[in-house]
Amino acid sequence: MTAKDYVKIAEAIRNARERNADTEEQDFGDQWYRDDGIDMVVEALMPILSADNPRFDQAKFLSACK
Repeated sequence: MTAKDYVKIAEAIRNARERNADTEEQDFGDQWYRDDGIDMVVEALMPILSADNPRFDQAKFLSACK
């Protein structure tokens, strides 16, 4: 993967966070709960992306996902 791919992944995650913020609260959870699910996906992706590219910057990726 290239840096452009990582940027696209981070953009998709940011968009998901924005969509969460725009949705009405559900009976089964609140905004934090839904964002927590996104955070779990980000945490699961980071080791995969790091293994793909030793120069992958986890801190930069996390920042781009917020």
